[in-house]
Parts: sequence; structure tokens; C-alpha cells
Amino acid sequence: MNRDILLNILRNEAADKNFLFHYTNFKTGLECILNKLELKFGLMKNLDDPFETNDKFFKLNDKSNIFKDKEFNKLIKNYTKIACFSIDTKQKKNLIPLLNKGYLRSRMWSHYADRHKGFCFILDKEKLLRTINEKFNKNDFLILNNNVKYSDSYKKSTFTKNNLTDFFPKNIIKKYKNELFFSKISDFNNENEFRICIIDFKLNDQNDLLINIRDSILGVIISKQFNEVYLPSLKELINKNNVHLFELDWGEYIPSLL
Repeated sequence: MNRDILLNILRNEAADKNFLFHYTNFKTGLECILNKLELKFGLMKNLDDPFETNDKFFKLNDKSNIFKDKEFNKLIKNYTKIACFSIDTKQKKNLIPLLNKGYLRSRMWSHYADRHKGFCFILDKEKLLRTINEKFNKNDFLILNNNVKYSDSYKKSTFTKNNLTDFFPKNIIKKYKNELFFSKISDFNNENEFRICIIDFKLNDQNDLLINIRDSILGVIISKQFNEVYLPSLKELINKNNVHLFELDWGEYIPSLL
């Protein structure tokens, strides 16, 4: 996509459903994502929300005792790889312009992007999902993606296996996918998160997974606080990989993308 066209879309208050924004620190952004054009999918057990990494329990019916399925928990924690992104939301009236955009999450710049010294990558959702679906055998892997829902109501951690098909992990995951992967407490709601999950039913690898993003990366955003010492190295990688570079200026009242 032409840089001017991409910039105009990013500056538009209208939400774009096909853009994903991934925040990361300086080291990962430069050495892995820009240098190798690879995006890390991390293990479920390493997520920040403790409610997501708790053990899951089961019962056979409403009257049965609750039990813990060790193998299922192992599958969820050690063989489920997740990548997290921010997305645009609908612009609310009478608020600062553009704060609905996925690249304008100040807390995420601070927490995930080295206090505004790291990166926010722009990815094409459709192309990234196509790359992932073409890479993995559907008999051995389950690919899930969705927006995260936020709530402070009781988070479900006990699930019912009420028929024989529920004893197959893949069926349980499909049945309870939203509770397992796409719900968080409301403390995280300003992240406006979209997730992609890759679940390995062959239990081959407990390490992080790297996905090639050569076809899906559109650009990278740096903030005014980015260390200028590293600009030559950054621009060299940008030009080498034909990736568009943008700079974010928060300004006094209204942020702008340059």
C-alpha cells in the first residue's frame, strides 16, 4: 500500500477493521520483527491476566464433583500460542480526535513499548490470518481469532463435559473458546484487544512460535521519545524490507501522525 494512502487511512477517525496494531519493545521490534520479519506468538501461561492462566476445572453434570483435567490444562497453558493486537474502535463524541485508533493507546506505549521508546507495528489482518491458515494443518492445529470482551462478572473456570464428544479437547475448546481465550477483566478494556490463537494438538513444541509477516506488515510507528541514535539502523531495515515508517507526536492537546 502506498504510504500516503496508508497515512490518510490512519489519520481518519473512522475505524478500519482490517488493521492490527502490535506494540513491542525496542529490542524485539528491531532484532526480530524488523530484521527477520517474524512475529512471536507467546505461550498462554505467560499472559498478564492471572484469571486467564488459572487452572480450568470440569464436572460431568450439575451434581457431580469438580475435577481438574491436568492434560487439558497442559494443552491450554503450554501448547496454545497467542499474539495480541489493538484495533480501532468507534470514535466517541466530544472526545480528543483519533483516540479511538489502535495506535493511540498511551498505556500500551508505556507498558509494552518501552515507555514510548519502542514500536507499534501496523499489520493487515486478512493477510496475516491467511499466512497462518496456510501454514498449519487443520487436523493438528486449531486457529482461533476474535475481539476480546471485557467484564468484571464471575469469570468461568469450571466447564461441563455432558456428553462423550466433550471429552475430546478440540470439542471443549470450540465450545468454550470465548471463555477460555477471548474474555478479560475490565481493567484491560482500554487495550481494545484482538487475538489470534494457535493450538497445537500434537503437543510438539512448548516454545514460542514465530510467524512470518513479510506479506502482512504495512508499517511501523515510533514516538517522539524514540532514541535518535538508532534511527540509521531503523531506516536501513525499513528500506530493506519496504516497510513504511511513521512518527507519532502526542502534541499539547491533539496527537498527530507524521
